Amino acid sequence: MSLSERAIRTFFERPEKSAHRQYEALRAFLYEGRTARQVAARFGYSPSTVYTLVGNFRRLDDPGEHFLADRHSPGRSVCDPPQEFLQRIVELREARLSVPGIKARLDAEHPSAPSMRRTWRARGGTAGRCLRPLPTHCGLPAQPADWC
Repeated sequence: MSLSERAIRTFFERPEKSAHRQYEALRAFLYEGRTARQVAARFGYSPSTVYTLVGNFRRLDDPGEHFLADRHSPGRSVCDPPQEFLQRIVELREARLSVPGIKARLDAEHPSAPSMRRTWRARGGTAGRCLRPLPTHCGLPAQPADWC
């Protein structure tokens, strides 16, 4: 199935992704000679944002690499959770908890790193060199002595 002419026009006239919108805005300003006000109105930016985009673009060593590089999205690293963690999820589901209920229970059982640090500091722990706890989706948090 191929895109219709209308879908193609919409893709270029109203880009949905941020990088694509920035590319089209820069192209309109730098290549087509549109004013910052025109570009801002067309792509949903303020004129000052257009000037910021242009300034940042001009400082790039390789503009093609910036827009065309194959990037991976930032986010959680992928790992296999330990068997005990998976078993706990199954137990909670068998206890008829909903997915949000399971998440709330697991969050309570395995607090986040910032929460552990606040607790550690509130109880007199020092913020020296620290070993970061593993994310809870990769296993159990580190021991309190490792929190900072």
